[in-house]
Amino acid sequence: MPLSEKRKKMKLMLEAIEDVYDRYEFVLAVGSILKTDEGAEEMIKFLEDHPVTDSDEVLLKALDIDDKYKEKQRQFLKKADA
Repeated sequence: MPLSEKRKKMKLMLEAIEDVYDRYEFVLAVGSILKTDEGAEEMIKFLEDHPVTDSDEVLLKALDIDDKYKEKQRQFLKKADA
């Protein structure tokens, strides 16, 4: 499945982070956490706002973004069940 433009941009920005031991694994890990274009867009914004960041901050932000979208999905499903 081809990557969307947002996910391609996020991938390029992630590859530029300097303190990463294995770039492929790092990009794959963040990409697997952020499964949607909305998540990728939010990560792009974070990386643009924080050009000097490290891999730990990026992973924590990815997990925060993922939690946010999971909570939105739970609320949506709860409303649908009601």
